[in-house]
Amino acid sequence: MSTTLIITSDAILGLLVIAAVAALVHLAHRLPETAPHSDETWGIQGDAWVASDPLPLRQLAAHEDERELQRAA
Repeated sequence: MSTTLIITSDAILGLLVIAAVAALVHLAHRLPETAPHSDETWGIQGDAWVASDPLPLRQLAAHEDERELQRAA
């Protein structure tokens, strides 16, 4: 490889990295100021049987107990 080719390819890759960082910064400025959900209620409500809805272990255990009581009845 010639020195010119190495310098040229290095410059092109550098410009691509700079363009990618600039694009990410531009996209970051488009994000909302606050999250679309309320963090105060995270993990204290929800359906225990939905995998994407996290619950504290004690609440999950309470749901398990309720289900066992319903099955026994």
